[in-house]
This record gives sequence, C-alpha cells and structure tokens, in this order.
Amino acid sequence: EKGVQKQWQVPKDFVLPKCNRRIGWKFWLMGMPNFRVLTADGGSRVQPICPFRLFELQRLPMKIRRQFERGWKPTFMTMEKDLNLPDDLSEYNEGQINLTYRAGTENLRQRAEYIFLTRPKHCVWSVATWSKGIRHSEILKHGTVRDKANLLIDDYPLKKKRKRNEDSDSATQGPSWQSCA
Repeated sequence: EKGVQKQWQVPKDFVLPKCNRRIGWKFWLMGMPNFRVLTADGGSRVQPICPFRLFELQRLPMKIRRQFERGWKPTFMTMEKDLNLPDDLSEYNEGQINLTYRAGTENLRQRAEYIFLTRPKHCVWSVATWSKGIRHSEILKHGTVRDKANLLIDDYPLKKKRKRNEDSDSATQGPSWQSCA
C-alpha cells in the first residue's frame, strides 16, 4: 500500500558491514545485539539487529536486500548447509561459534575447493568476494574437476529460475510460467 511505512528489520540508515567471513559468520549467527543508532537529540541508543540468517527479504530496504542476496546469503547459506543450527543461538559461546565456523568452512571447501588451493589470500576475502567465488559460473571457469562434478549433484543455484512454457497459447491465455529444475 502506498503511504504505509514498512517495519524494516534494520534501522533506516543501516549499511551491511564489509567484513571478512569470520566476523560475518558471527553476524549471521548472532546479529548485532549492541548496534547503536543516533537519536534526534544527538545521543544514541541501542537498536539490536537480529541474526542475519533470520532476515526476511521483504522486510529489508531494497538496496540492502540486493546486497544481502548477492553478497552475504550465498556464502553463509553454503556454510550453514547441513549444520542443523537451532533458530535461537543466543546461548552459543565463542567455542560453539568457532566449531560451526570450521564446519561451515568445510562446506565451502566441498563447494569450491579451487579457492582453497589456488587463492592464497582467501582468508582475508570479504564476505561478498566469497559469494562471488562460489557462484556456479565462477566454479565452471576456475573450479577443480571435483568442484565441477559437485555442481551436477548439488542443489544449486540457490535461486530457481522461471522458464516460459512454450506449449501454451500466450495470445489467449497470457504468459504461462513454470519452474525450471
């Protein structure tokens, strides 16, 4: 509805942090519980940000949504795959976060081993650089034979594309779309 203000999951002026994967993993799991926003009187107050893994895309401003979908989600969805993390991780300690980080790193290695073998500075890459490196197209270009073989059995890409159904008569029925596997 026009004129209705949405309730965003992040403050109006929020910017996704540019950080490495280890720091990003903490944001993914724990959010930013001590995030501060400026108040009208020049002070500040705490406005916690929920764990990034719980973001609802429709409740993010469009610019942040795009950055999140392209630059954060691919990396951390890959890391989180098969870890069976509970929704509430508020009781997790640093040791548990580190254990899940190592397990998630192994998931990345399974997806794109070429990064670990041929990119010596991968440890300092930003989250967005990781998301680019694990893209289907990047793995096809640079991946090991195993990486490429895994693409065939993995459930990637993360987004399903839609394909026009050419069997329907679009002049009488309008466009018909079907999901591609």
